[in-house]
Amino acid sequence: MPAAAAADGHHVITGSGDYTIKLWDLDSGREVRRFDGHEGTVYALALSADGERLLSGSLDGTARLWDMETGNQLAMFDSQSGPIYAVAFAAGGTVLTGGYDRSIRDWPAGGADRMVLFAGAPD
Repeated sequence: MPAAAAADGHHVITGSGDYTIKLWDLDSGREVRRFDGHEGTVYALALSADGERLLSGSLDGTARLWDMETGNQLAMFDSQSGPIYAVAFAAGGTVLTGGYDRSIRDWPAGGADRMVLFAGAPD
């Protein structure tokens, strides 16, 4: 199960096999917010440097960008090539995904078409 710690030291975000992402309050141990939308196990999480956005990757082949304040989905990135196992925020406002096809893709944060940075290694 992936996890990401918030900079405030009081919250943690987890992804799970029930297709959800949860924000937890570490002081009370209670769930604060749930992020619903993936249709497969959530395998990867990354928080933006300012803590305002969350990026998730899933077995459903998508990465999703979330607003941490509201829990709303801001954008979806569909790899169309299988599960996404790694996500990261990049300089210049883009997001990176890595997945089953062993390729790294750079996506505009608004959800437009991706650019393949590194094509998958041959079998």
